[in-house]
Amino acid sequence: MQTVEQALALIPGRRDILNRIDDRLSHVIRYVERVLNELKPGFPAEISYEVPDGKYVLRFGKHKNGWCIMHGAEDVEDHDVPLISASRQARSEVFLIPEGEHQTPVERLIVAVAESLDEYAKERSPQLENAMRLAAMLEASGFPDSGGQ
Repeated sequence: MQTVEQALALIPGRRDILNRIDDRLSHVIRYVERVLNELKPGFPAEISYEVPDGKYVLRFGKHKNGWCIMHGAEDVEDHDVPLISASRQARSEVFLIPEGEHQTPVERLIVAVAESLDEYAKERSPQLENAMRLAAMLEASGFPDSGGQ
């Protein structure tokens, strides 16, 4: 058993190790956000995941003046807490692979962003068909298209 003095002597080194780990996790979160922002998906995506203390949601979406990854409890309607501002525990849990899964929650969110674009494109197809039909009617009526694709 350690003495109080021994335990106190160990705290600074262990604290520094934990801080370095948490700083690196935060760096990777910012990196993922930067990559997603560079890709400019333009639509939100959301996944849910479970950890021992509850069910949570990760969402990539618009927050204030930009897009970021947000975090929140699943049973709370408002998930607008940027992940980078969430607790250390929350930031670390998004990099755990839950039992029965093969990806971390943040990896699943990236996949969800890609999949959501496909869904939004499918939803927009009928509108495009109607728009093209209208454009054809306008052109047939003598109003040439001046720059559409």
